[in-house]
Amino acid sequence: MGVFWTSTAFGTAISLVLGGVIAANYGWRTAFFVAGAPGLILAILIILTVREPVRERDIGQDDQTPAPSLLQTMRFVCANPTVFHAFVGIGLASLAMSGVPVWAASFLVRTQGFTLPQAGLMAGLGVGLFGALGSFLGGPAGDAVVRRWGVQALPAAPMVACVLACVSGLIFALGSSLMVVALGFIVFEIVSRGFTAPAYAILVTGVEPRMRGVVVSAVQAVTNLVGYGVGPLVVGVVSDRVGGTNSLKVGIAAVMIFSLWSGLHFLAAWLAARRSERFVDGATA
Repeated sequence: MGVFWTSTAFGTAISLVLGGVIAANYGWRTAFFVAGAPGLILAILIILTVREPVRERDIGQDDQTPAPSLLQTMRFVCANPTVFHAFVGIGLASLAMSGVPVWAASFLVRTQGFTLPQAGLMAGLGVGLFGALGSFLGGPAGDAVVRRWGVQALPAAPMVACVLACVSGLIFALGSSLMVVALGFIVFEIVSRGFTAPAYAILVTGVEPRMRGVVVSAVQAVTNLVGYGVGPLVVGVVSDRVGGTNSLKVGIAAVMIFSLWSGLHFLAAWLAARRSERFVDGATA
């Protein structure tokens, strides 16, 4: 999972770097059109060239009962405190995770005097290098927690990551010098993306095998619609309400409350996992 999630960091980095250059030279509307084109092309290529792999054995193939529906799966999630709190925690964390990188380039332009291409390059490098590093290290970090304290302690990894993300996000938003801002952004990218692998491992460990695909799809829908849809919006609304030269600082700082809130849900997931029979065997992040 950790290796898989490095792709989001690389994709975000490329969009920030190219977006800054294209927006500065051709306008922001052109940047949006260019950003959408690769996805459409890739979708067509996948349809035409990729075939469903032949599986030697499907999970649950000996079970002739129908696979659980979306409603049945979500009922199971709501009835399982560990999975429920992890599900909600991932959604809340995505609000902060999306709010910072989306506004990072504009933030550097307003507060540090960068040009748009410079800001896009710096933000892109930060996400591409340190975000990818965090995604890659998140899996081994979760596995290390499981080996040391057992699978019941797995929620502790994203809990700590969310708290560190809140602190580093505030340092990034409120830092007075470029060095402090850069340090805050680097740490934020590492820990905010590092939480993903162990957080998703909680979901796939806590549900039945035939529910895993639906659960992961559902939480992805939440992170995309709520996280990436609402997180940047909250930053913008708060910034507009505050006004002034430092309004974006306040906007970014405001969404950090969601990261701390997410940490509380993972704390609740940790406490629930200690009483859950399902979190006895090993899990891999």
